Formats: sequence, C-alpha cells, structure tokens
Amino acid sequence: MSTTSNLPPFVPQGRLEERPLPLLIAQILNARLSGMLRLEAEGQKPWIFFEDGFPAGVHAPRSSDYLGQVLRELGYIDDAAFNESLMRLAKEKRLQGQILLDMGKLDEKKLARGLALQIARKISRLFALTSGSYDFFEDDVLPLPLEAIPINPFALVYNAIRNTYKADDLKKGLNPLIGRAVRASHQFVERGDLFEFPPDDLADAKLLEEFRLPQEYVRGVRSGPTSGMMMLIALMYCDMLETEEASFAQPMPGARAAASPAPQAPAVPHPGAGRAPQVEAAGRRGAKPAQAGATGTAVPAALRDKINAKFEQVKTADHYGVLEVPRDADGERIKKSFLTLAKVYHPDRVADSTDEDLRHRMDVILSKINEAYQVLSSSGGREQYEQKQAQEKAKPGGGAQGAGGQPRPEEARVQFQKGLVFMKKGDLTAASEAFRWASELDPKNGDYPAYRHWVDLQRSTEPAEVKLHNAKGELAAVIKAFPEGFWGFRYMALVCQKLGDEQGYQNNLMKAAKLNPKDVDCAREIRLIGLRKEKEAASRFFGLKLK
Repeated sequence: MSTTSNLPPFVPQGRLEERPLPLLIAQILNARLSGMLRLEAEGQKPWIFFEDGFPAGVHAPRSSDYLGQVLRELGYIDDAAFNESLMRLAKEKRLQGQILLDMGKLDEKKLARGLALQIARKISRLFALTSGSYDFFEDDVLPLPLEAIPINPFALVYNAIRNTYKADDLKKGLNPLIGRAVRASHQFVERGDLFEFPPDDLADAKLLEEFRLPQEYVRGVRSGPTSGMMMLIALMYCDMLETEEASFAQPMPGARAAASPAPQAPAVPHPGAGRAPQVEAAGRRGAKPAQAGATGTAVPAALRDKINAKFEQVKTADHYGVLEVPRDADGERIKKSFLTLAKVYHPDRVADSTDEDLRHRMDVILSKINEAYQVLSSSGGREQYEQKQAQEKAKPGGGAQGAGGQPRPEEARVQFQKGLVFMKKGDLTAASEAFRWASELDPKNGDYPAYRHWVDLQRSTEPAEVKLHNAKGELAAVIKAFPEGFWGFRYMALVCQKLGDEQGYQNNLMKAAKLNPKDVDCAREIRLIGLRKEKEAASRFFGLKLK
C-alpha cells in the first residue's frame, strides 16, 4: 500500500526550503534511484551517493567524522594502531581503512561497519542545511577509490526529523494528512525495526496498528505531541503509513468516544457456534455486476493503487501478512485487523466500477482476508497452520516465494485448479488472474503461462488476426522456456490452425502428442490428419490427382 500520493512528486532539481533533505532521501529510497544528490548551501557543495535508493557514500567538506576516530570509538582499534595509521596516511596518500587492513589491525567486516557509521554521521551533519539548492544526477558514479557502502536510511530519516525539524517544519510536513485517518502499513509490521526506535517511541508506533486521526494520535502518545508528529512524518516519508477516509479512524485507547462514532465494520453473517465471522463479497453473492459500457463510478486513484498493491501482497504473503499482524498477535488484535481490512477492501467500494479486473481483485483480496481470519482466529487452526509452515521451512529450499524465494507448487496448483473452474464457468478474467498467480507461485511449471495466454486470447477484444499473432508470440516464448511443456505445444497447435498454418498446426500437435501420448484430443486429431492423408493418397494415381 503506497503513500506516495500524500507526498509531493520527486523532482531532480529544486530548493531545500521546499523539499528538505530527509524528504529527498526518503523519496529517492521509495523510487529506488541510483546516482548523486548534489547540494549547494551555506557556501558548501556536499554530495550524497545513492545505490538502488540507499545512501552509500557522502562528501561533507566540513565534517570532522574521520574514519580512524569512528573505529577507535567502536573499540575496533587502539590508540597505537590509530596513531601509526595516521603516520602512514601522511606518507602513502592511501585510504586509512586500507592502511589498517594492511597492518592487520582490522578485518573487512569491522571496516564496513566503521565506514557505514562514518557515512551516517556525515549525512546527519548535512541535515542542518535547510536552505539552498539540490540537483540529482542519475548518471553520476561514486569517485574512485571510494566504494559504495549502503546504510540504513530509515533510522537516518527518523533521527534527522527528530534532530532538525522545528514546529513549523512539522506542521508543514503533516499537511497531506489533514482530514485523513492514518495507520502503520503492513511493511512497518515486517520492517519497523529498521527505524531503530527507542522503547518509548516503539510503544507510540504500536498505537498506529489501527487507523487513527492524526490530531488524536499526537495528543495521545506518551512521549508528547511533538514526538507524535515526528513519528507520523517519518512513517509517511518512508512509505510506511496508510491513509484512509477519516471515518475509518478508531478512538485512541483510553480516549472518550467522539459524539459521532466511526461507522461500524461491514455487516457479517452470524458466525454460528465456534465459527469465525466471514465478510461476504456482494459482487459474488448476488449483487448485480456492472455492465460493459455502463457509465459507472470512477474509482479514486488512491483506492485503485491501494487495491492493486494489496492484491500483489496477498499473492505471496502468509496469513499473518494478509491480515497485517505480527506472528505473536493475540486473538483480539487479529479480529480488529480483520474487521478493519474487511471494511477497507470490501467489494461494495468498487461495485459501481466498470473495471471488471479491479472488481475481481477486490473479491480475491476479501476472500484471502476471510481465509486468513478463519485459520488464525481458531486456536486449533492456527496451531496446525504454524506447524505446517514450520515443516515447509524445514524442507530443503523451503520458504516463501517472493524476491529470491523458492517456488510454492502446492499453492500454485490450488490457483491453477481455481483457474480451470473459472474457465469452465466462462469467467475468463478471473481465470487469467488465477493462472498468472499460479505462474508466479511456481515459475518452473510451463503449463500455467500456456493456459493464461490461451485464456487471454479468448478474452481479447482485438481483431482476430492481431490477437492470434500476439498469442502465437507469447506461446512461442513459453515453448522456448519450457520445451517439455505439453500445453505450450497444444495451444500453439490450435493457434496455428486458426491462422490457417496447417504445417505449424501439425508440427506442434505431433510434439504435444509425443509429450503426452494419453491425450485423447491430440490422438483423435492426429488420426483425422492421417485419414485425410490416406484419402488424398488414394485419390492420386502416379502422383496425379484423379477427378
């Protein structure tokens, strides 16, 4: 879920008065940019180098944070090693870290830690520059002999806000949140430790596990309104703050309920004895679907982005991730999160939209939220689920599919079966999404993308020849990646047949039959081809066609 719509767009050139350095660092992180941020302020021309969004180098002319002093403070070198390295530095004109390595006084790991702390300290000094200009150059590289040392930008941004932002800066920074409800995102649940909050600040952050009105939050935190404002700005800058309509806000713990209470969670069917509540998707339970060509209601861009982001998240997240709660969450926390998410992602919010894909995604999200709650709200179900997770992780190569993760063939098969059901019912949009999902969960199975491209061919509204040639190109890529995949050749044969490419049809059909000799349809079509050839041969005499 993104908060970028709450911030001004990143521009590569501007004034620090309009975009202070903590905001620039956060925006470069969110955009995962690489390059050089050059500043000109107060007679200085410092720069910060970024690698994939992370600060990884700095030049701060007035900084006195020398590497040797940092290493000595960390206890990595003693005074004798420090003094000897200074003497060699004056003679050899080399980097002090390299000299200490050659002296055997330091290892690579400790040097990297010392350099990271030195970079963080130097950048922290630059936060005092509040007026001046900046330029970002994506093509700039780190000057030799310096090496990129990526550092933690989250703690850097938070400490910068705490140490340099004045009251006016805080009020200006919080302008985008006026009239909204806010909550820490699921990313914060997973990565909040990167901010390195002290205990009191961490306790304040936990109050944002539910949607709050910003003004109530800053008045209710134990560390005081100023600290509360700093917390909100840091989370907003680092894309870890969700925003919603003010009506989604929950009262702060211990606060008196407002005269006009927030709306209740979406109506849920009576749970019955021992059953967890389950929110129903009106779009799948009898509500009249939006008709193609109808005017409908435009879905706000912020809500559309939120739906798309959550849809991608639920594909690979476990039940805790889907409900956006930590693994040690108690039953009350799980229930509260479920009711909030069921309200945020209820299909009624897009029921009037003519975007069929968006409505389907909302249905999928709600079904995953319901499924996760059904499991985690039951003590027995939760225990079995965690045991199954532990068993999966214990397997060689176990773990979740994601960035650099392992395939999840079991879940992929479930999505594939759902796709077949949707395909049979004629819901090609849902079928395509299920097959795409299966492909992402198990990228080693070539049948899933083959099915997806075949379904996309059926649902395409482009001219027949155009969509057939597009499908042919997509299936050719599948066959190249999966030469042992039956359905790639099978669907390629059907596409060639529709294009009138008889030779391509027969060649791909033969390859499909070779991969799966038991396929009845392939066998029947090959038999018909054989009969046609025999009939044609019988009608010829010495190569001449008989009339």
